[in-house]
Amino acid sequence: MAPTSFLSALRGLFGGKPVATVPPDFTPATQFAENFETPQGAVRMLERAYREGNVDAAVAARDFRREARLMLATGPLRGGADAALVAETARVVETAYRTHAQSAGLPSLEGAVCYLGPVTEHSPDVVIVPEAVQLPDASIIQQRLLVSRSKDGWRVLHPL
Repeated sequence: MAPTSFLSALRGLFGGKPVATVPPDFTPATQFAENFETPQGAVRMLERAYREGNVDAAVAARDFRREARLMLATGPLRGGADAALVAETARVVETAYRTHAQSAGLPSLEGAVCYLGPVTEHSPDVVIVPEAVQLPDASIIQQRLLVSRSKDGWRVLHPL
């Protein structure tokens, strides 16, 4: 199973948009530690999982339970979901993520340079981390990632 190109993965899965240049207030991602202690560190952990092609590490860098709560809070239930529904939704979302990653491969960051922008608050314990990725062909894709704080540290949710 060959990894998909990062460009096609961003366009197909995440809706990243092409931009002309990396915004001037973005910092090379390598300036941030790879850990779960900061929102940027959590994004770096997901990027590392992509570089290594490690689906389990990519799953560990995500928070499917928080993602499920956000999904259910904005859907027809408007926050009325009980713990069992949140857990089942999280399981379904994680299974779909794993299935896609195992069939299509994780996005390849080979030769790409990643940049992270200023973090802004989305909601309590959830922030937006802008990311720009310069691909080997010099094209640049930008997206905004939701990242949440939990008892286990920061974890990536989904792009906006």
